Amino acid sequence: MADRPKGAEITEAVIAHPAIRKIEFIGSANVGRNIAITASKYLKPVMLELGDQSPAVILDDADLQQAAKVVAEGTMKDHGQVCFSTERIIVQSAVKHEFEGLLIEAIKGLKSEEMAVTTASAEKAKSMIDEAVKDGAKFVYGGSDITNHATVTPSILTDVKKSSTISHEEAFGPTAFLTIVDTEDEAVEEANSRLGGLSAAVWTKDHERGVRLAKDLEFGQIQINNMTIFADRKYS
Repeated sequence: MADRPKGAEITEAVIAHPAIRKIEFIGSANVGRNIAITASKYLKPVMLELGDQSPAVILDDADLQQAAKVVAEGTMKDHGQVCFSTERIIVQSAVKHEFEGLLIEAIKGLKSEEMAVTTASAEKAKSMIDEAVKDGAKFVYGGSDITNHATVTPSILTDVKKSSTISHEEAFGPTAFLTIVDTEDEAVEEANSRLGGLSAAVWTKDHERGVRLAKDLEFGQIQINNMTIFADRKYS
């Protein structure tokens, strides 16, 4: 929309038009909230997809090498600009060190020259990463440099505080953060602790265990041993 100051006025005019019977919107929570309020004035149904912080849960009996490979791709694919991108990686403490090492190697093995859709998007992702680091987070891998005008350096963070913006909002960049838990119950609690629930993944060699855990996860779709982005992607 070229004339941004008139965005609300134009949006209401579109919603109010009698030819519009239903509104679907994909975007930010703030804009989605305003659209829903406006649509309610005209008694029109809405369908909103307002982003997520899709988690991958790595249990202590997972195939760690495969999990690291797929989680790395799910985090970095398309420069992290997918609503279902893996932004949180919840790992049981028993396999923390081994998984971290494998995840770093998996990211190093990815070949990508992707970039953000705009320089502003890249700068927003960088600012969220930098804020988290200022608040005490640490880089397990990577950094926050911007190259080629709109390419953010791939990164994995740890020790991210819940007060940091990146802890509860999409960075929409090639970054994710690790959260370490001891038990399955803690993993479920951590996964369900954010607003939104588009997609999640559970990694375990025990399919029954994965299904049991999935039943407690409050997400629209849950993959077992697969990427948060895809429901039918197969890996060798």
